Amino acid sequence: MGARTGLAGRAAGGLRLAPEPALGGFRALVGKGAAFGIEDKTERKVHCGVRLHAAQGSFEYGWIRRKQGLTPLQYLDKIGFLGRTTLIPHALYVPGYGDIQDGPSGDDVALLARTGTTVIHCPLVYARSGVALESFGRYRRAGVNMAMGTDTFPPDMLANIRIGSIMARRVDRSLEGNTYADFFEAATLGGALALGREDLGRIAVGARADMIVLDLDGLDVGTIDDPLRTIVNSGTSREVRHSIIDGRFVMRDRVIPGVDEAELRDRAQAYYEKMRMGYWERSDGSLPPERLFPGSFPEEGR
Repeated sequence: MGARTGLAGRAAGGLRLAPEPALGGFRALVGKGAAFGIEDKTERKVHCGVRLHAAQGSFEYGWIRRKQGLTPLQYLDKIGFLGRTTLIPHALYVPGYGDIQDGPSGDDVALLARTGTTVIHCPLVYARSGVALESFGRYRRAGVNMAMGTDTFPPDMLANIRIGSIMARRVDRSLEGNTYADFFEAATLGGALALGREDLGRIAVGARADMIVLDLDGLDVGTIDDPLRTIVNSGTSREVRHSIIDGRFVMRDRVIPGVDEAELRDRAQAYYEKMRMGYWERSDGSLPPERLFPGSFPEEGR
């Protein structure tokens, strides 16, 4: 309790409460609802947003359905967790989703809209497995505030806008509500609304000077059409030349002062190798690490 109270106190200064991951978090949530009830009451008291990855996979969905008889989002609503300060990354597994076979009742998309809960859409990490939200346009048309996230590497927002729009058009068989402009609004204005900040996500008098400057002169970008279509179709985060936060340059000409990129890359690689071995250590051990994480092409003699 004391640790949670300390966290809540710092939250008012800008730290966001983020109970996760879904597997461990939902075990605590379903088994001991009071643990998340404390978080819920705390964030309301200090007006701090809370993020929880939910309705993101078949294991989580099936486990909560068996234990509670509800979908993950319906259970979160039952305990009072959903609301305008709640941000839910993913939210794929709702009634009507193609991978759900047990036919749950209710309308979780309408539930999200009614409670004012924001969905953080992270399309790239799912698209790698051929999976998509059903669909971005459908959620927005229902009145759900949609924001954008990455939840994978590279954390490239342009790639997520591009693949998200493509996947949504495929699901809906329609461009309506799934354009690059719709996704761009989610990445800017949708995120600002999720944070309750009218001074973010736009270039306007009185807004914070938070922006990036992209370079469209490179041959890799090619010819220039509509600026947004050009950068989403042809660009990546590598086109970002300057980054400005509250009027202050934090990156100029692709250089971040005080950051040793080589050292950072080495540390990140070491951390990744440790994390990858952690997956193997938590497995049943039936496969050696090299078979648990096989290369793109089989090695000769194996």
